[in-house]
Amino acid sequence: MSQHNQEDTEEIEDDTLALADPDDYHRSQRLREIHKARRNVHDTLNSIERFNSSSDHSRQQLNLADAVSLYASELLPPATDADLDTTLPDAVPWDTLEEYARLLGHGKDADVTYQHHNIIFQECNRLLADLKPLIEDNDSDEWEV
Repeated sequence: MSQHNQEDTEEIEDDTLALADPDDYHRSQRLREIHKARRNVHDTLNSIERFNSSSDHSRQQLNLADAVSLYASELLPPATDADLDTTLPDAVPWDTLEEYARLLGHGKDADVTYQHHNIIFQECNRLLADLKPLIEDNDSDEWEV
């Protein structure tokens, strides 16, 4: 079969692929999803234009809220596993990143602005920076959070 130990190999149903380290595969997938969600926020921010129409403004703000809440949702499982603080600053209407993600970026109040979502995006980036040493490859074969 391969040079990998049979105990460390997970067979896929169609027998065309064997994973030497399923945990490494899942970690890589998690990282891909986090970075994909982060790129989506960047793309959404770059696509925002200044419109006079309030309907365009609302649509763009909803798109930004969706993108940032997806990014937050991708970060929450590893952050929770690592016991990282997800409390948000007083400048935003949500108390925690979990609450923001659960509400999909919609405010408890009607006065949610682009700046609020930008603050959450910055908090997500801070959380990613705290998580990076824990979820990126290290010299050992073990992945510990």
